Amino acid sequence: MPVYDICYLNDSGQLAYQFSADCDTDMAAKVTAHAMKMPSIKRFEVWRAHELIYARGAYYIENGEGNYTAARPSSRPASAA
Repeated sequence: MPVYDICYLNDSGQLAYQFSADCDTDMAAKVTAHAMKMPSIKRFEVWRAHELIYARGAYYIENGEGNYTAARPSSRPASAA
């Protein structure tokens, strides 16, 4: 079962909090990220290993195939890589 890093960002784009979750699928990780989000958080990222699989909020471009590219560098901490 893959491990996903879920990173929540504050209004300044800095890491507010993060956790790791074992999920069966990318979709399950996305649902978990939404379910665990605090109301004050507007941006978050879901990572599987070194791949950004989902991003919610400003600064991301979805390519139409379900992949996301940061319009500016990610706020993901180096220790999570």
